[in-house]
Amino acid sequence: FEIRIFSDIGCHFQVRIGRAQDYFIVPQINVFQRIGNIRTQLVEELGLILPPVNIRDNVNLKNNNYAIKIRGLEVAPGQVKPGSLLAIDPSGEVKLDGYLPVKEPAFGFQAFWIPENKRDIAEAKGLTIVDCANVITTHLMAISKRHAADILTRQDTSVLLDNLKETHPAVVQELIPNKMTVGGVHRVLQGLLRERVSIRDMAVIVETLADHTPKVQDVSLLVEQCRRALGAHITRDYLMSDGSLKAIGLHPDLEAMIRKGTHREGAAIGNLSLHPVLVHDMLQKIGSAITAARAKAAEPVLLCSPVIRPLMRQLIAQSFRDMGVLSFTEVPDNVQVEILGLIPAPQGAEAEAMMESAA
Repeated sequence: FEIRIFSDIGCHFQVRIGRAQDYFIVPQINVFQRIGNIRTQLVEELGLILPPVNIRDNVNLKNNNYAIKIRGLEVAPGQVKPGSLLAIDPSGEVKLDGYLPVKEPAFGFQAFWIPENKRDIAEAKGLTIVDCANVITTHLMAISKRHAADILTRQDTSVLLDNLKETHPAVVQELIPNKMTVGGVHRVLQGLLRERVSIRDMAVIVETLADHTPKVQDVSLLVEQCRRALGAHITRDYLMSDGSLKAIGLHPDLEAMIRKGTHREGAAIGNLSLHPVLVHDMLQKIGSAITAARAKAAEPVLLCSPVIRPLMRQLIAQSFRDMGVLSFTEVPDNVQVEILGLIPAPQGAEAEAMMESAA
């Protein structure tokens, strides 16, 4: 795992971005310490140990650019503006005269590069101000979370199981090797990390796998069983400050259309076969519902029945990659759920035509 940037590295992080004559030093900022903080945070949030991060020179990068690579492949480019600050506007509604909007690299929010002496003006408009080093390390953190499944190796899984064996030997011995291989556990952990589900509670995960592997072999179904066992932990990450869960639901008619458009073989999760117009319409309505929720300072999850939860996750992954998709069975009874809106289904002849076409 490496981040590549054309740079000089001294006691503190000295950034030379682009051509040799464009030189800027980030004063008194130890980026290595910040990366250490990222490693600690990932362990706390996801139970994932981030491998060593190599910072290397790359003279092939364009001026002011950097790139993050995982296993030698570039997964995320980025750009900073030395000597300036990034003013981030999550609402996307603020305008700063004289400054062109750009995309903040970690989450895609609207932002503006501003001189340091304009900080007060930007803060007065409610913008969040970060420096170049923070832009890079925040981007690294976001990419590490999004690619956690790719970062976790089979050797890492073996180490996690060995550590668990020291405190819960009976649990591990029940599962490995008679019921499941290390490779099988690795694939389940990857499935959890792909949706940013923490694997810190390995005891619960391994116990769940030991209970279900005798009758379930499909990895996606095992992931769903682990999610149910970890439901309280998963839900906690999406709770608002008042302890409530803000959610967008699917109208029962729409859920019925999705179930009808699911092709299953055996006990597997199945594959969706929906009319493209239906998918496009659904994604548009979900996007509108998210925008309306954020206008009320709420970050909603998509809440649906357990049978279609993994299918909905696949469906929205590209358009809303950071949105949580939870099933009713994962939300504890003591959590107050507020449904902000229901995504409706197409009606009448239009709906029938879509289903016939998909079939």
